[in-house]
Amino acid sequence: EQVKCIYIDPPYNTGSDGFVYKDSYLHSSWLSMIEDRLSLARSLLSQVGVAFLTIDYVEVSRLRLLCDDVFGANNFLADIAWEKRYTRSNNAKRFYSLKDTVLCYRVSEALDIVRESRTEKSKGNYSNPDKDPRGPWISSSYVNPATRDQRLNLVYPIHHPVRNASIEHPTHAWKYDPATHRKHCDSNRLYWGVDGTYEFPRLKSFLSEAPEGMVPIDVWHYKLTGTTDDGGNIVKAVFGSAVFDNPKPPSLVERALSLSPEHSDALLALDFFAGSGTTGHAVINLNREDGGQRKFI
Repeated sequence: EQVKCIYIDPPYNTGSDGFVYKDSYLHSSWLSMIEDRLSLARSLLSQVGVAFLTIDYVEVSRLRLLCDDVFGANNFLADIAWEKRYTRSNNAKRFYSLKDTVLCYRVSEALDIVRESRTEKSKGNYSNPDKDPRGPWISSSYVNPATRDQRLNLVYPIHHPVRNASIEHPTHAWKYDPATHRKHCDSNRLYWGVDGTYEFPRLKSFLSEAPEGMVPIDVWHYKLTGTTDDGGNIVKAVFGSAVFDNPKPPSLVERALSLSPEHSDALLALDFFAGSGTTGHAVINLNREDGGQRKFI
């Protein structure tokens, strides 16, 4: 129970992907091989530990059922689509795959909340056009998707400070009840535009008050997470040639590791399909970035 994160990239059982492992088992033999290792590995994970497994379309449905059995179906967290390529090949006869799947499971319900680090791009969505002393903020609509008839308790007049007039939305209710609205007014959270010409207010949410991290999503685009070509180019840069087929890019594993809870800068990561060593590479990269004390097996 010391490992906080397992990341594995097992053989995909395609029979033609050049893995140094025997990679053309029947489905049942392949599953037995994976099940043996996952069952042992589960006992190494912390009660708030997570496991990530990359796979493609050949075995993903069977691996999902196996993980439900090993970890428990209620501990499934995500079926992540990783954009491993961003251009198609017109040599394919039918569909061409641009994605692999990253299955994510927790060990127990002791892990309740999962967050990933806020990116610079997400921080860039915040600004401070009115020079609010509380710092950068983003705004959201004050108008409810529900109509006035649907939410009569959220229909009331709002004071427009620039026009010095009471206003109501002609067709829709507000998102907040009158008591909450008064709190928004008292704390100066309504925004009417730089010159006060907005017809309806928007609600300010400050970066300084935002929860630590962001809710993770189940589509990982190549610009943030890298591609198979990136992984191959890194191996070539290190060794001078393609000494290992289909290596994952360190940026993919770094993103998985960043989702691990509790003292993420000192976690212990495990990868028992080490391959080209991408997990170790990712751990070293993260430690260099923030001075962390992560370790890997």
